Amino acid sequence: MHGSTPHTPVQWEAEAQAPDELQRPLVLAAVARDILARQLAREGEQRRALADFPGGWGVEDRR
Repeated sequence: MHGSTPHTPVQWEAEAQAPDELQRPLVLAAVARDILARQLAREGEQRRALADFPGGWGVEDRR
């Protein structure tokens, strides 16, 4: 603490925020997680579709 000793305490002030302002970051984090999960699932589906694609042309799997 800057300038604080047991003999000269420092007073801290905190600004109160409205409940909706406090909740906003939590909502945004939850939405971001949901969007990320959906995107990862979509990419997984695309990878599986691409992995199956050569087999439809009679090409050997070269992995």
